Amino acid sequence: MFGISTIVKLVLVLLIIGSLLAAGWYVTSMREQLAISESNNEKYEKAVLDQQLLIRQIKEDVQSIQKANEELAEVVKNQNKDLNSLQEKFNKRKADGTVRDIGKLAIRRTKSVEKRINNASKKAIRCIELASGAPLTDEEINGKPNSECPSLVSRILAAQ
Repeated sequence: MFGISTIVKLVLVLLIIGSLLAAGWYVTSMREQLAISESNNEKYEKAVLDQQLLIRQIKEDVQSIQKANEELAEVVKNQNKDLNSLQEKFNKRKADGTVRDIGKLAIRRTKSVEKRINNASKKAIRCIELASGAPLTDEEINGKPNSECPSLVSRILAAQ
């Protein structure tokens, strides 16, 4: 009924049709994979841009923090200087080399020590007011800063 050549031709035709179908399926599959890859690539590029923006923001934040740390270190340095100055006032040495005893001095010169402590307390309270944001007085602005916290007054003047 069918000869060998007909069967061979039929097999070849079926192979060609099968190959064409396989090639069509392969091309369709590759297009789908390409679309997925392009979509993923867009997402990755957006993620990279987001990360770059985040890195830039972090760098700015680090610089801001470093600046704040430097300013804070300067404030601490000035406060330590003021503290040392205050300690020197209380721990003065007498001519014979001994440290003065403020308690004994207060017993001997009650009124004088009381007056000095009251004046120093007023100045210390003013320092607290200034640190809390109170405005400077004309006297403080015009060159007679509070002797208890001169660095605070000078820092406020510099900020104005």
